[in-house]
Amino acid sequence: MNFIFSFISIIVGSIIFHYLGAPWWCIALASGLAAFQFKLSPLYSFICGFVAIFCLWLAHAMFLNNANEGQLLKSISEVMSLSSNTIWILMLSIGSLIGGLAALSGSLFRLAFLGDPNTKYKRRKSRH
Repeated sequence: MNFIFSFISIIVGSIIFHYLGAPWWCIALASGLAAFQFKLSPLYSFICGFVAIFCLWLAHAMFLNNANEGQLLKSISEVMSLSSNTIWILMLSIGSLIGGLAALSGSLFRLAFLGDPNTKYKRRKSRH
């Protein structure tokens, strides 16, 4: 259940940051904060961030591509001398990796500083 809530909060947080005028890389902030908040394992956090940003960027890119009838993607593919499918794959993989790695970082940050008794990763106790 936390996976679904984390998935939805990453998408909603990214949309809110976008409408507030934040740059594109604030998807990392939304993914990291969601992974910090919801207690998922690091692997599930990475998968959740990866899939959420993949779906969000795919929907947004398809909306923008349909809005201008594919002219922008065609122009970019001509300038970069790549096919339009290659540009889609590059764009989605870069965004997804950023979202996944940010979620992984948020999850590991929570485990390192707060600890979680439900996982095998536990905070070490100092010997003072």
